[in-house]
Amino acid sequence: MAESDAKGTFTYSCAVCDGDYGVSAACSDTMCNAHDSLASKCSASYYNPTAGGELWGANSTELKNKLCVSVGAGNWSGSGATAPTQCPAGYRDGPAATSQSGCYMNVPAGKYVKTANDSSASTCSAGYWNPAHTVYYGKTSNCNQCTGATYSDTAGASGCKQCPTAIEYAGIVQRHDYWSEDGIHDNLSECRIYFVETSDEKGTFKYYSCSYCDGDYGVSDKCGNACNAYEPLASICNASYYNPNLEGEQWGKTFEELKSNLCVSVGVGNWSESGATAPTQCPAGYRDGPAATSQSGCAKNCINQSIAGGTNVPVSGTVNYPNSCEYTTVCNDGYNQSSDGVCSQLCGLGFTTLRTGSGLVIPLYSEKLSSPAIHIGYNGGMCYGILESGTGDGINLEYNGQTYHTGG
Repeated sequence: MAESDAKGTFTYSCAVCDGDYGVSAACSDTMCNAHDSLASKCSASYYNPTAGGELWGANSTELKNKLCVSVGAGNWSGSGATAPTQCPAGYRDGPAATSQSGCYMNVPAGKYVKTANDSSASTCSAGYWNPAHTVYYGKTSNCNQCTGATYSDTAGASGCKQCPTAIEYAGIVQRHDYWSEDGIHDNLSECRIYFVETSDEKGTFKYYSCSYCDGDYGVSDKCGNACNAYEPLASICNASYYNPNLEGEQWGKTFEELKSNLCVSVGVGNWSESGATAPTQCPAGYRDGPAATSQSGCAKNCINQSIAGGTNVPVSGTVNYPNSCEYTTVCNDGYNQSSDGVCSQLCGLGFTTLRTGSGLVIPLYSEKLSSPAIHIGYNGGMCYGILESGTGDGINLEYNGQTYHTGG
């Protein structure tokens, strides 16, 4: 008879025994036989162990178990095989296979098959990882690269490590991430935090970050340039500050140092509006004040000016552009400010003024300051009072047909 099952197609015969054909296990081992065993064709992953000759069994089940046998773990066969074929070296971890391509290698975590048919697995480099997996003969596998805020600093990793959480600046962290020039996540020191937009008296800062070092991000000054702003123009400086780095990057050892580098004071004698990338020098003569927010904030220091017989004293200490300093004249002892604004020396004969009956006080000088002038002699000396043309509240005199007055 002929019949098929999962193991193959069988051609065999059985003699009568115990009331039926090839059924009773009580019959002898020669009750069923396959006289021409090659007539039984085994399915893939099985083989016929008796190519030629005969196979016997007490019943049909026992006979069929002998006709098609599993090739066993680490082996393979196609349909109709009369012997198992061992899987290639390194690919003998699987059960009986139906083809060579069904042979596989159990690859441990942290490893991969670099080239098709390699007999052993290679180790994943730092920055990469792999779980345990299966690779079939003729195939390859790849390690997974660490991404996001993760890294792997050892070869053969089964997973990536999470970048540490920021402690010092946790409240202003936009995200944790990883950055390296080659894109390989293989070093803890390249874990980074990116900050949310923040503002202070200097400006508004965006797109800046700090790398991990010495137990935190951008805190220790032992770490070299741990913090940077890759697009510094995104930092908008307030008036009286400017961004010194129009292109490229800004660096700092710490978070605070980076921010101090991003917006710099324009300095004494200069000014800037918001968003400036360079200081503007104040106009000549108005460069005495601190950093200003506009040109009108540029300042000049008003200082005392020495003059003959006195000092011009400023009304205020400073003035802003374009205003000029204003002064009041203070004469030295023994001098008086005459009508022309000059400090002139008073009479030195023992008196310095002439008082009228109305109580008006007329200064007397050691030199004649007008022509004509009042002349007052005393002990061989002469003092002079100023006469001005026209009439006034003081003494009025007629001289050569003209009226003059002493003034006050």
